[in-house]
Amino acid sequence: MKKWLAIAVTLTLLAAASAFGQSNQIMDELLAQKPATVGHAAYMVLVASGKASENLSVEEAYDATDWTVLSWMSVAGLQLQPASADSPLTLGTYAQLLLASLDIPGGVMYHLFPGARYAAHEAVFRGFISGDRSPGRVLSGEEALQMLSRALQWKEAHA
Repeated sequence: MKKWLAIAVTLTLLAAASAFGQSNQIMDELLAQKPATVGHAAYMVLVASGKASENLSVEEAYDATDWTVLSWMSVAGLQLQPASADSPLTLGTYAQLLLASLDIPGGVMYHLFPGARYAAHEAVFRGFISGDRSPGRVLSGEEALQMLSRALQWKEAHA
């Protein structure tokens, strides 16, 4: 009986280590990206928010993101979903992803017009962004992880 318990514990630890390794690999890939891709950023945000497992691939994380939650304007015929997981990550898209995935409340303008522009403004107000604040600006992987870190710190402080 002890032998089977030892085997089960060993297999569980190996599975956990491999999942942790995948997350680190994707983080390293994101850090090296200039520009960052939407799929890698979506993976990191979904895993950090607890809304997805570390076992997802980058493409599965992109597919698992509920882009319609990011704006009611998509109902009006505006295509807000990035074309693919390999699309360059813009500040506005990433700000929308952070606010929606981490359940961070927005201000009045973001609630009235929850698009990239006001998501970026909200992220500036919350202190997630440093540097150029243009919603159409393409982010590097390093900038994306810095923003995620600041957003998580803000979320923890205001929980």
